Amino acid sequence: MMQKIQKFGGAMFTPVMLFAFAGVVIGFGTLFTTEVIFWPLAAPGTMWYGVWNVILQGGWTVFNQLPLLFAVSLPIGLANKQNARCCNPEEQIGIDIIKKALTAPVATIAKNAGFEGAVIVDKVSELPAGEGLNSANGEWGNMIDMGVLDPVKVTRTTLQNAASVASLILITEATVSDVPKNTQLEDAIAAATAGAQGGGMY
Repeated sequence: MMQKIQKFGGAMFTPVMLFAFAGVVIGFGTLFTTEVIFWPLAAPGTMWYGVWNVILQGGWTVFNQLPLLFAVSLPIGLANKQNARCCNPEEQIGIDIIKKALTAPVATIAKNAGFEGAVIVDKVSELPAGEGLNSANGEWGNMIDMGVLDPVKVTRTTLQNAASVASLILITEATVSDVPKNTQLEDAIAAATAGAQGGGMY
């Protein structure tokens, strides 16, 4: 129930803010076009009067279209938000990889606690920020209130380092994961080094 109330409040935010902004615009427009206060600037026919009269009419336009404003804003605000997309397909692939990687710790912790990882990830994604599952006892709620803390810096640093390594691989198009040992070459270098240090002198 609380989530529905919060969602409705979020949908109301835009039209309410426009309503308040229009009120401020009308207030200033009325003030600055009053001849008694701003004579002779506010006299009809002056540039001052013309500019502020246009602003004033804009504020009244918002007021006059409030039913339409609410009718359009509420369905958009209440609709399920789709995942943000970027215009560059390659960048979108990177975003999708990061989003997928962020779900891995939740799924792993849930699986280790005996829960279905994918189910827990889906449910957590629908919760408000800061809420989740306490895998120790299976309770849902505010993670801080339950004493389940995860330092943001640790997660951010891990992602930054992983992205740095991935960018190097993409740039160089190569990686060295294991260097095979050449024992013959190492023995030759060691022998040459030893001979150079001793110099045949006793």
